[in-house]
Amino acid sequence: MTVYVVTGPPAAGKSTWIRDHAKPGDITIDYDTLAQALSPSLPNDPAEQPTHIAAVVNAARAAAFDDAVLNTATQCNVYLVHAMPSRQHMNRYRKYGFEIVTIDPGYDECMRRAAAERTPRQQEQVRDWYERRGLMV
Repeated sequence: MTVYVVTGPPAAGKSTWIRDHAKPGDITIDYDTLAQALSPSLPNDPAEQPTHIAAVVNAARAAAFDDAVLNTATQCNVYLVHAMPSRQHMNRYRKYGFEIVTIDPGYDECMRRAAAERTPRQQEQVRDWYERRGLMV
């Protein structure tokens, strides 16, 4: 089993990368997908979701990840979408030998996609992702 932590700014193509690489039977853990499964009428932007729903989604995401890593150790690959992991998260992922995959088509492309497909707040998150990494153009 390989655990892939797929990171990158909003609209980078993280879900597309996973769809292109995951095999049938692999596990994908994605906040957005879980949120829609638990409450289908929710807005896609986590910032627009009620805090009680976000808390349940975060707990489900953490539990799913822990269970997938601990209980399916040799059966499949696990893909975790974590757009903006903290330094603490990254240190933990590296400590356990998880493979970090950063999807980054570039600031301009992410902003183009976010403008076409996402909310203004997610465009701010694209800016934030690049600013945090010192990659603003």
